[in-house]
Amino acid sequence: MQSVLQVDGHLFPGNFQDRNVPITVALYGILRMREAQRMLSETFLSVKEIRAKLGNIDRSHFNREFKNFCGLTPTEFRRRLNLSQP
Repeated sequence: MQSVLQVDGHLFPGNFQDRNVPITVALYGILRMREAQRMLSETFLSVKEIRAKLGNIDRSHFNREFKNFCGLTPTEFRRRLNLSQP
């Protein structure tokens, strides 16, 4: 997890997952939303296909989680990307 998040080892003492389950869950959510952003910007996969690849997340839950993460729904995020590209 340290290398994925690009953080120093002192932030992840032994048994990190056992002692800080909510933090681990939050970090997983952040990584999942980063991956969703990447797929929305680099692939032509539909939002439904992206949800399936990220673990079959319920549509409303995914949209809410994504909007909380970046301020836009997945569809709005992709539209903005398409508008900004020549």
